[in-house]
Amino acid sequence: MCIVNTEGQVTGNKQSVLNSVADFAPFLARVLQNRFTTDNGMNATSSRSHVAIILNLLRLDRTSSMFTKTSFNLIDLAGSERVKRTKGGENVKGHGVDMNKFFVKFMDLFKGMHHDFTIQEQGLLINMDLTGLLQNIQSATTVNLQGRKYTPPTLASTQTQNFLMGCCDGKSRLGMCICLSRAPQNGLESLESLKFGKECAKLRVPLKNVKSMDIQKAKRKLEMELVEAEADLANSNTSIQKFHQRR
Repeated sequence: MCIVNTEGQVTGNKQSVLNSVADFAPFLARVLQNRFTTDNGMNATSSRSHVAIILNLLRLDRTSSMFTKTSFNLIDLAGSERVKRTKGGENVKGHGVDMNKFFVKFMDLFKGMHHDFTIQEQGLLINMDLTGLLQNIQSATTVNLQGRKYTPPTLASTQTQNFLMGCCDGKSRLGMCICLSRAPQNGLESLESLKFGKECAKLRVPLKNVKSMDIQKAKRKLEMELVEAEADLANSNTSIQKFHQRR
């Protein structure tokens, strides 16, 4: 499991090499095993976290020695839910959420501090995160329609939003699939999901072409980044081995 820090950088993630399409299914099975789910009273395996799978396609033209890297971000967002219907939140004060304690823990997220949230607080946190994400998407839509450069947020947004909104800067083609429940009792959740998808569909981003790079230049660039990363670790009084142990 990985964590997105206050600057929107992903830490603690692991990389795997897939040499063929056949390698993807076993890889996805491992991802699903790490998914954080629980019984929320409506769904026995309710997602309590977002999942991001970043696939990097590396291509090399051996004739010209030109190297191209294309990234695919596959993001499964946790679903919205009404806190009052979450297990343990029915017919109790505040639907099982002490708002004062919740907001203290919520604000600590912006400081890089993480607390355990109750199942009701998790539902509320997911709803707030989805609402904030939608507001940022609406802002990106307005900025792009006006022909101005969109800058992903760094303040007043959760770490998840900082990471996801990096997809709206013109370097990505975007698409969204909305999953709906056919159960009548989940009608409001389905309606809100459709509204979410409708607003996301309005986003238009001026696309930028991915440029190929000479393979030797790409190699030198990666070597320089490695040297800089090792220097940062040394200045932090740690090492690559210790860094991985702490993860």
